[in-house]
Amino acid sequence: MLSGTAGDFIVPVALGKITMRKSDLPEKICAVCDRPFLWRKKWKTVWDEVRYCSDACRRNRSQNNLKKDKDAV
Repeated sequence: MLSGTAGDFIVPVALGKITMRKSDLPEKICAVCDRPFLWRKKWKTVWDEVRYCSDACRRNRSQNNLKKDKDAV
């Protein structure tokens, strides 16, 4: 089995198809719920801009910021 590269990740190549194990996927922490989430194929072109794990967290971002501000005071 040959190996190719995808960014900084070594990816096994089998018969022209690029595959990646879930354990090798990049991970980020959600800015709202502070939970880790993994890279998704639909985010491959905008991964650097992704901050939230879900639409629900993206919608609740302003409410969460208000709670953090009140806790700081």
